Amino acid sequence: MAAPGPEVPSELSPAAAPDLDWYEKSEETHAPQVDPEIVITSAQEPSNSSEPFCPRDLVPVVFPGPVSQEGCCQFTCELLKHVMYQRQQLPLPYEQLKHFYRKSSSPQSEDTARKKPRITTEVSSRKCQQALAELESVLSHLEDFFARTLVPRVLILLGGNALSPKEFYELDLSRLAPFSVDQSL
Repeated sequence: MAAPGPEVPSELSPAAAPDLDWYEKSEETHAPQVDPEIVITSAQEPSNSSEPFCPRDLVPVVFPGPVSQEGCCQFTCELLKHVMYQRQQLPLPYEQLKHFYRKSSSPQSEDTARKKPRITTEVSSRKCQQALAELESVLSHLEDFFARTLVPRVLILLGGNALSPKEFYELDLSRLAPFSVDQSL
């Protein structure tokens, strides 16, 4: 039986999260925004299992209007790319890695090919190709999943295995759902 995830409050109050003053001020100074929001929960494995998650671990993301499933998918994919790079699972940001791989796989002149040791180039090229292929596969599966069903929540787990992740990110998309949760998985 899986342990219940952290409870996400319905609204963040200034008392619960005093360091979110900048968030409230930005709402006051800009035009009123529509309510749809995604709450991203980020947490590392607590050192003490009784240690609660802090409100600073919640990051509300407010969109200026209605958000489609395609928009949720794009946001999820971009967040995954960012987290993978920030947690050093990718050597470069995704777009740069894609560009680098295309550049390194294009035919080179013999002068530049001779300057670099062949073994090092082949190994880095294989690693780059493997990382790109695996991430593109995950992104493709995410796109298919979002296209087929309503996705109320996404978990990104980082660590040795899925049963005891070292770090996780939870995207609560349930507030964006125009349909009932009965249509989701």
